[in-house]
Amino acid sequence: MPAGHGRQLGAWRLFYLSNMPPVTETGILFIAKLFVIDIVAWIFPLMLIAILAKPLSYDGELAAIIVSSNWLSVPIFYAMAVPAAIRLVVPESDGLTGLLSLLFLITVFAVIFRLMKTITNNQVLLASALTLMFILPSFMIGERLQTYFGLMPG
Repeated sequence: MPAGHGRQLGAWRLFYLSNMPPVTETGILFIAKLFVIDIVAWIFPLMLIAILAKPLSYDGELAAIIVSSNWLSVPIFYAMAVPAAIRLVVPESDGLTGLLSLLFLITVFAVIFRLMKTITNNQVLLASALTLMFILPSFMIGERLQTYFGLMPG
């Protein structure tokens, strides 16, 4: 798990507490649920990409895709922690942090696409499919599991 992940857990815990009833607990069970969500949201896209490697004929690039995407996750976690840190320090900065998060997210999509395009020798369609396989399942599974575990505030 990347080093910036701890800051995200802290920010999510504070956000969670600020939107839930005062009696809400965030002990070890809360951390365990977040851990399960992160592991599943991280592993599932990689499994999907590995399963589809042979049928979509990118099995020769599979190792490069997995290794480079894992290394790329480190600066991504640090970048995405910036808006969360600003939100913690300046509570009334929702507009600014929302805009920063959106800009970082667009940048992340572009960087992942560029990486996949480079690995796949400029095959735009394959790079697009791989980019979507990295991004969409993580979002969908993460949100679904947060709701299932009762971690969605509001």
